[in-house]
Amino acid sequence: MKELLFFGDSFVQGNGLSGLDHTASFGTYSKETFPTLTANRLNSQYQNLGFGGTSICDTATRILETKIQKNDIVCVLWPEPSRVGKMRNSYNDITTFCTASEDNHIVQYYTKYWTEEKSLYDARTNIAIVNSYVTSNYGVCINIPGVWTNQKEFIDQYIFDWANIPYITESLVDFYLDSVADGHFGPRTHESFAEYLSGFITSNI
Repeated sequence: MKELLFFGDSFVQGNGLSGLDHTASFGTYSKETFPTLTANRLNSQYQNLGFGGTSICDTATRILETKIQKNDIVCVLWPEPSRVGKMRNSYNDITTFCTASEDNHIVQYYTKYWTEEKSLYDARTNIAIVNSYVTSNYGVCINIPGVWTNQKEFIDQYIFDWANIPYITESLVDFYLDSVADGHFGPRTHESFAEYLSGFITSNI
């Protein structure tokens, strides 16, 4: 194993832990999150490249812009699929576009452009591309269903039948034990998932 690289959204970055909130910039993260705890268990070098509010497309782009070395292990917690990334809103602030939002400019965007079918297709495409990119560089890609789905739903809905994607873990939500004030998962949940993920890596890679 050369290095562990973790990608994903606020659950990877650690929003709500160690005083980290939704305004945290890219490159800052909590050491109470499962990436740090997993790396410690495996005695491995690691990078936490998670960023709150990230979409599946944002995540794929960040991975494709990262140089993957031979034997690197890329762990991707795939974000909620209805997100389309960070854009400027009507106040010229950067915001995450998500179907759950009630902001008028976001509602207008989704009314005009978004469908569930497009969301699923974009997710399948990006997940397949990322796995192909990582393996083409002789790395290993571990796919972690986000907090919005379980492993079976993830495989059935977000993986193309033809895609060769061997490493799919249980969902982070399956290890839920606690939460913090802002609704994100707490340290016990991260510790529980880190124990599982480090065992998954040891047994399968």
